[in-house]
Amino acid sequence: MQYISSTCKLRDDEYFAMQDELDRFCSHSELNSVYLAIYDKDANHIVYVLDSDKSDTGMMPGAYAIFQNEDIDIFAATDDMPEYMLLRSDMFGLVCASRYVLRSTDNYEYAVFSDVDMRRIMTISAQFLVAFVLILMTVSFVMTLAFVLYINRKVTNPINRLAQAASGYSHDKESGSLDSRHFRNLGIHTMDEIENLSNVLEEMETDIAEYYENMLKVTLEKEHLNSEMEIAERIQKGTLPSDFPPFPDLTDVIDIYALMDPAKEVGGDFYDFFKIDEDHLAVLIADVSGKGIPGALFMMVSKMMIFNNAKMIGNDPAAILKAVNDSIMENNKAEMFVTVWLGILELSTGHMVCANAGHEYPYIQRAGGQFELVKDKHGFVIGGMNNIKYKNYDIDLNAGDCVYVYTDGAPEANNPEGEMFGTDRMTDVLNKDPERSMYDLLNDMKDSIFEFTRDAVQFDDITMVGLRYFGGSNMKEMTITATLDNIPAVTEFVDRKLEKIILPDKVIKQINIAIDELFSNIARYAYKPDVGPATVQVEVEEDPPAVVITFIDNGHPYDPLSFEDPDVSLSAEERKIGGLGIFMVRKLMDDVSYEYKDGKNVLRIKHLLKR
Repeated sequence: MQYISSTCKLRDDEYFAMQDELDRFCSHSELNSVYLAIYDKDANHIVYVLDSDKSDTGMMPGAYAIFQNEDIDIFAATDDMPEYMLLRSDMFGLVCASRYVLRSTDNYEYAVFSDVDMRRIMTISAQFLVAFVLILMTVSFVMTLAFVLYINRKVTNPINRLAQAASGYSHDKESGSLDSRHFRNLGIHTMDEIENLSNVLEEMETDIAEYYENMLKVTLEKEHLNSEMEIAERIQKGTLPSDFPPFPDLTDVIDIYALMDPAKEVGGDFYDFFKIDEDHLAVLIADVSGKGIPGALFMMVSKMMIFNNAKMIGNDPAAILKAVNDSIMENNKAEMFVTVWLGILELSTGHMVCANAGHEYPYIQRAGGQFELVKDKHGFVIGGMNNIKYKNYDIDLNAGDCVYVYTDGAPEANNPEGEMFGTDRMTDVLNKDPERSMYDLLNDMKDSIFEFTRDAVQFDDITMVGLRYFGGSNMKEMTITATLDNIPAVTEFVDRKLEKIILPDKVIKQINIAIDELFSNIARYAYKPDVGPATVQVEVEEDPPAVVITFIDNGHPYDPLSFEDPDVSLSAEERKIGGLGIFMVRKLMDDVSYEYKDGKNVLRIKHLLKR
């Protein structure tokens, strides 16, 4: 400061000493130059006093520099002058200058200045930036590598082990082997959700394996049970008549057929028909309260008891049912019961004795007529109570008559809407074609029920038995409604009575023509305008050998033989109407006679048999 305020001696020993000191300071501080100067506030220039730069570029004492405002970029400033400046000059280029004021007056400031070349700063900055980027990249690489290793150890490797275990499990599942444990001892200890997932999969695999083993056992047991059910089904079906016709020697006497459609593999319904003796046929249908194996066992016991008691007791259904009930009640711990309808038919006469133990009402159809529901006498179910007595009732079957019995599975079959099939629909199906064979009638009924129920679940067994009686070998007559539609039934009845007699086809045709003419007269005129019954009797006389057919009705008195024979020599237009049918019968038969007896018309025709 003393030196600056002096007369500014030029380059003396003291000057060079101070210059050396400043030069050493620059060397140690990495500055480009340090210099002492006086700043002229009015002229806006500085006068150099002492410069550390000893080279030719150094400023001599007394030199001055003028700075324009556009040459100065201010970084920081005081009230008077910037403390840090970026200076642009042709000589030094871009430098960064700073100052420290030693003394200040109104016009002058005495200060120490230092300059740093900005190119040096930029070089150092660039070097720092490169080093920083390299360090940052190295640190980033190391951190990324560490993160990847961490992810592999904590996530990727455990997931790969889980995937391999799942693949092995899937392969074993397809091959049907689930004995090994794929998710056990995987060594996953990540202490996070992956470890939890591994534990859950291990538990799930164990549960599935146990479930598979249990399911395998259940499946084997079910297959064993199914096998037993199939055997039970075959045994049950084997105990029921299944070969039709069941009595080939009685096809001219009866047409009988039965079917059963169980709700399960084995059912509780059953039917049977068997000969008690040569002239008595037992027909039964029953419905056990249970289903499945218990119902089948109870059914077989009941069926065997009915059969044995029928063979011992004979033609008394009520006594048979009482004996069976008493036997079952002695040891009925399962508290099951069975409803039974039992009828015993005398084949030679058509007389049928029946008893009903809480079963459904039967249907009866008279030859040529409609099926009608018969509300018979009901007794209590078998197996329900001790000391029950049952009552018999009689049905006399004529040739062409039919009996239809069934279990409650038929009328109570439900459609998807919950509506029952009902006896009204059953009646309609039966009367759609009453003259059908029993095979066709029962199968039509079954088809109608299944068409009605559609896809609804079958909850009960459906069992039916149909019996049509053609007439026994000792039965000589049939009573039938006198209508034109019943002529074929009458003709069939007579033909069956004459089957054992060897007659020429010509004679059979003549008899059939006579039947057609005489029965059609009864149908048209006997009860006109109403309809009534007619009885047809067939007899074979031995001396002389002849076939005698008698027609009996309760209609208006009418003698067809009282009319003169028509003159067949005249043309059809010239002859009187009527009488031609009786004339033909007289020509075809050997004898025709009429009488009105006991309020009945009796017309008899005879055809002599050649020896």
